[in-house]
Amino acid sequence: MNDAGWRPKALTEFKRREVKWLWRPFIPFGFITTVAGDGEVGKTTAIYDILARLTTGDPMPQIGDEQEQVHKPGSIVILCKEDDPGYMIRPRLEAACANMARVHMVVVERRGARIGDEDELLGRLDNTLVDLERIICQIGDVRAILADPITDFAGEISLYKEDQVRSMLGPIARMAGKYGFAWLNVLHLIKDGTKKPRQRILGSVGLVNVSRSVVMVGKSAVTGRRFLMMEKANLWHERKAVAFEVSSYLGQPVVDWEGDYEEVDLEAVVAGKSAHVTKQQQAVLYLQKWLAEGPMTSYEVMAHAEGVGISPGTFKAAKSEAGVVAKRRDGVWWWDLKKPSG
Repeated sequence: MNDAGWRPKALTEFKRREVKWLWRPFIPFGFITTVAGDGEVGKTTAIYDILARLTTGDPMPQIGDEQEQVHKPGSIVILCKEDDPGYMIRPRLEAACANMARVHMVVVERRGARIGDEDELLGRLDNTLVDLERIICQIGDVRAILADPITDFAGEISLYKEDQVRSMLGPIARMAGKYGFAWLNVLHLIKDGTKKPRQRILGSVGLVNVSRSVVMVGKSAVTGRRFLMMEKANLWHERKAVAFEVSSYLGQPVVDWEGDYEEVDLEAVVAGKSAHVTKQQQAVLYLQKWLAEGPMTSYEVMAHAEGVGISPGTFKAAKSEAGVVAKRRDGVWWWDLKKPSG
């Protein structure tokens, strides 16, 4: 459209729209929500409980004097490469009493697979959103999609370049708005407890900025109580927190919701435990961060590696996963991030 086509439009011409909530005030429909926390604090278990209720029509956990929320049963989509569907994801959702016929994963048949071989799980989102949208339409009643963690699905996207992060999450946000489902991104935290909670989230700030709601899950180092806490609330007038405990059912972790808390020190809670991230996963993220500004010699990379206390061998093992290409120039090896195709 050329400049002659633009015109002013009074705000009164825009239809007023009300936010619809999957779980008020934490998770809205039609937007991206980020759920961040250390490993083993119960964030995935808590999310599975909420999503399981969505598949059955059971009421959402009641928060304080909030009106009880009940939804017509709908389908959910789980995107996860860390946990095996048969060994972990299915048993945990069964323990959460989900309607398993409404729980979906996205797969493709492995090339050359023999009968009985497992299908290949969707492994990236940077170039598969058209396929994902087709599957959403095929299922027909998708109410929520979980990417756990979203950093596993970046493909050739650099998680430390905000413009690239937005190029992936922007279309996801528009898709969520178009079909009215909730998109949940799980993110891990880095170890540095001196930083503000949002600064500890792995990857570019774009991962958080595109989200309309950010909730953090933590475990108090003093009382052992677990909390789900609002860190960013663009669509709500105040920040709230809810306490929960994790117990066992059918040999799997399940959530028992306790009640709401308005006075919770989010910083103190999330500082109580270090991140559950492997050395190689840390090396991948360090490489993507360092090389986002341009190529570095292998000597520079190894000097940086020494500074963060991770062995050179771990960084070499992380090269492929980080999307690093090495080229020799003038007798020196240079490391650089692979350029996105297309």
